[in-house]
Amino acid sequence: MLIEVSIATSVAVGDDALANHQERIASFDRIVTGVALCGGAAAADTKVELFAGTARLGEIFNTTTGFPTADHDRRVLFRIPRGIPLVAKISDVPNTNAAYLRITGLP
Repeated sequence: MLIEVSIATSVAVGDDALANHQERIASFDRIVTGVALCGGAAAADTKVELFAGTARLGEIFNTTTGFPTADHDRRVLFRIPRGIPLVAKISDVPNTNAAYLRITGLP
């Protein structure tokens, strides 16, 4: 599983960055193994909270400007049961430049 989404400066706090992504929900269990958030005008100017349905998994701040690669992944291990949506709720909107969220996992 590889999900990459752009978070525009026009989004609002509380918006789901994965709302229109086809891999938001699946008919099989998934394991999230890495999360990266980059972009924005400076490190820590954007924050995203991750949820499996309504269960909060944690939060991530952007670590640098630019586009995230595997080198930026924070290692995590979250099981997302089948039929439960993966939600990336915007908690702090990027100021002047878009931010980019990358989620990796199995399958």
